[in-house]
Amino acid sequence: MRLFTTKRTSVSHCEDSDALIPTNAVPLNDSEPEGKEQWATCRSFITVLAVVADIYLVAMLVGVAAIPDFTSLSALAGVVMAFSMGPVRKVIASATVRGGVTRPMTRARYIAFCTVPSLVMGWLPLAVWAVAPLADDLGTYLFAFAAASAVNGALELKNAWNTVMQAPRNAIMQTAGARTYWYAGDTSRDER
Repeated sequence: MRLFTTKRTSVSHCEDSDALIPTNAVPLNDSEPEGKEQWATCRSFITVLAVVADIYLVAMLVGVAAIPDFTSLSALAGVVMAFSMGPVRKVIASATVRGGVTRPMTRARYIAFCTVPSLVMGWLPLAVWAVAPLADDLGTYLFAFAAASAVNGALELKNAWNTVMQAPRNAIMQTAGARTYWYAGDTSRDER
């Protein structure tokens, strides 16, 4: 039994999305052998989960935040709300990009497109929970919502990290399906 499955698309759909990509485009590399991309995804989730756990432990040791009750209805409501906020995440991401995701965009705009939803819905509420004394139910809800939103944005953060590490500063970014490509943009600016 496979641990992770990959969604397969039809050949015509792949050809249509790849037809929009320039011929000199370079795909972002996940540094994984062919067929092992699911492990890069798993590592992304584990990394974000570890950072959330570190914030939780530090807030508990310092004594700023109230200990959340993970068996309460407010914790369940926070997790459900975080995973149902997909359309809101898309609206927040779309505010950073004009035209759409498959449209070419600058490297900086693509990084903002990937990181802003996770920051707004995950990391900032987590920081508020960690430093502000809140009532028990509100603190539990906020922690559950922020932690689930942060973990939900792990793949976008992985894409932003790969862009920072692999694409030159003047690159133009474009997505096609699940792949992200970069190609040379304005050569008047210096590279990395």
